[in-house]
Amino acid sequence: SDFTARSDTFQGLAPSSRTVTTWNNKLPSTFLDTFGRPDSSADCPCERDPNPTMTQTLHLMNSAQLEAKLTKNDGRMIQLAKSEREPKEIVEELYLAAYSRFPTPEELNVAVPRFSAPDAKPLDVISDLAWALMNSAEFVLNH
Repeated sequence: SDFTARSDTFQGLAPSSRTVTTWNNKLPSTFLDTFGRPDSSADCPCERDPNPTMTQTLHLMNSAQLEAKLTKNDGRMIQLAKSEREPKEIVEELYLAAYSRFPTPEELNVAVPRFSAPDAKPLDVISDLAWALMNSAEFVLNH
């Protein structure tokens, strides 16, 4: 995804393919099933329900695949944790990636001090913030 900077792989598609280019509605993907892939057995197999669901919320909160995208390999969170960037810059990048907007002063005042908390590890703080942003109504309704 654009937010995590980690792509999925789908059978029959190049490794860097975007989800929107999937050609087959039978490709195995819990994520696509959860977030509105049309049901091929429905009367109108092209109809989608744009409203967020409880299943989507639970998937975002508990998906091992999403957790791996946030904390493993070379995704955005790892790159930010390894960078020399200031906490404010990191928070701003996450908000821009998640919401296409800068954080408000209040949001900055909540997020930035987490980096200087006792025993704070940059990757943990960044991943926690990313989880919070992904599990917000603003994220689900924008994506």
